[in-house]
Amino acid sequence: AGVNGGISGATFFSIRELAVSPLLVATLPYESGREEGTVFENSRWSEIRTDRLSESAISGFFTGGILRGVTRNLRAVSSGAISAGVICTLLQYMYNESRIIRLKYLVHQRENSATSSRDNRASNSSIPWTERLLGIIGIKAVSDEEHLISLKQQRDAHLKRIAELENKREQKEKDVTG
Repeated sequence: AGVNGGISGATFFSIRELAVSPLLVATLPYESGREEGTVFENSRWSEIRTDRLSESAISGFFTGGILRGVTRNLRAVSSGAISAGVICTLLQYMYNESRIIRLKYLVHQRENSATSSRDNRASNSSIPWTERLLGIIGIKAVSDEEHLISLKQQRDAHLKRIAELENKREQKEKDVTG
């Protein structure tokens, strides 16, 4: 499965980056001013949503047809081309949507960080970053007194267990000698 995925991915991206993208940039007017894979600040959400959809569809179409034709027979080329083209287009669209979600989140974070940066600095400056990080995952800092109490409880439990084991050993020695 790993080798098949590697061959499919290498074929897809080779076709897309070496053949389809340069051909579309050279022939289509809307693609001519675009730098591949980049989104500018003045881009619209619709431009981000449709980024590289046509390239992925065409490359998926050719990749699916080639690989299906090589692994099966020539009659299976069309079904492989259509299904791979649709799948690659959907995957590219999902990737583009995830980029939009990420960008919206970053814009929201940037807006909130400007207003709350002063408040966070004042409240978080007394707490070390390691304690904040551990607090995020649910580990709380224990004071020295709490740690000492915990160690004393453990010591008492171990001493009690040692006393029990020594009593058992003495009973066995009495039974063996007696």
